[in-house]
Amino acid sequence: MATYSGYNDFLRAAGVYGRMGPAASQAFKQQEQEFNVAAAAVPYTNTPARASSTFVRNIRYLPSSRTAFVRLGNSTYWYGMSPTQLAQWLTSNSLGRYYNNYLKMR
Repeated sequence: MATYSGYNDFLRAAGVYGRMGPAASQAFKQQEQEFNVAAAAVPYTNTPARASSTFVRNIRYLPSSRTAFVRLGNSTYWYGMSPTQLAQWLTSNSLGRYYNNYLKMR
């Protein structure tokens, strides 16, 4: 499993920087990806360079099943997710707001 502190780290490791390209897609298909989310002091401070949130603690992506395991506090939830959707989430300005708007089961 590869571990990253932000989406830019993943792109660097995949040999792509700036957008989701074939090399990044191939890296997603080969191994699990884990994004360690830093605890943010204030909301809306997530960046592609450093994943941070007051709400989301960790994201682990399993490309073989296109599943993301999301840790919120002491609870873990799983969601079906494409690599493109994961990229959109990790590059949003708020992981928690994206989660609430697009992922949370209602």
